[in-house]
This record gives sequence, structure tokens and C-alpha cells, in this order.
Amino acid sequence: MPPTLDGDRHGVVESVERLSGEDYLVFFRNIRDIDAAQRLAGSFCLARTEDVGESLAQTPGLRLEGCRVVDIALGEVGVVSGIVDNPSQQLLEVTSSDGSVFLVPNVDAIVVSFDVDARIVRTSLPAGIMDL
Repeated sequence: MPPTLDGDRHGVVESVERLSGEDYLVFFRNIRDIDAAQRLAGSFCLARTEDVGESLAQTPGLRLEGCRVVDIALGEVGVVSGIVDNPSQQLLEVTSSDGSVFLVPNVDAIVVSFDVDARIVRTSLPAGIMDL
């Protein structure tokens, strides 16, 4: 079942425990019951580098810059050349092989998965997004 858009979208991290590899157990100050936690299951947790501890900020794989962007329908479309932090959502700045740059909303419906070891971000890009 995909994560829902209902429920809390912003929170304050109370603590973070590394489980294994790239898996973390994150406790939020505003999530106090199992129902609220289950609504967030499967969602991405985005945080500014300056807001997390030094050891977590330096964890390999948390940086998407330099990852190849491979679309389900189009194949390889470029490389993540930067991250744009907007108040409403994070955007991946992607530079294509011809040097053009386009922005990809970093949301579950578009960024399908990422393989940090292979340095690949898999997407399902909406029609025309590369032309904006």
C-alpha cells in the first residue's frame, strides 16, 4: 500500500537510530500513536544537512548529486546535478547529456526508487517535464 498524503507532513526529529545499511528508525516529536506512524510508513524523510548530526550527514548514499537518472519509459535522462530545497517540496536538478537542465519534484509518484550503491535514481517522469 503506498503512503498517504493524509497526516502530518512536517515534524521535529526527536531521535534517529541506524538499523542497518540505509535503514533508519526515526522518532518524531509530533507522532505519538501507531495510527499516525502507519500513515507515514513507506514515505521519504527529507532533512537539511545542517539539521542532522555530523555523522548522519556524512553517511554515504544520502547525497543524490552525481546519481544517474533513469526513467521507466525513457531510459537514462541525465545526472542529478543539484538539489533545490523549496518550502513545498524538494526538487532534483537534472542535467541531461546535451547540457540542458530540468527540475524533477522529489515525490514518491515521480522518484520511484534510488539505488545508492549503483548511484541510480529511477523515475516515472510526467510527459513534458524535461521541456519546462
